[in-house]
Amino acid sequence: MRLVKLPHGNRTPQELDALCPVFRDRILNDLHAEVAVTQFDGELYLRLTAHAYVTADAIDRFAEQSIPTIVGWLRG
Repeated sequence: MRLVKLPHGNRTPQELDALCPVFRDRILNDLHAEVAVTQFDGELYLRLTAHAYVTADAIDRFAEQSIPTIVGWLRG
């Protein structure tokens, strides 16, 4: 498991709480990845986990392609 700290601008913890499920659904629908999005102590995190069937190439592809897309959405 890995937590990836995401930029969130000046959003309040309450705004981040409301954003988490919406953002998780967007990642699932647009990027076809099932991840957890959470906020803790005013910071926004993407929780990545992998199972035995997930290949290193798949993880690399997600990191190279999806993380920049997600950051772009947040910076809007």
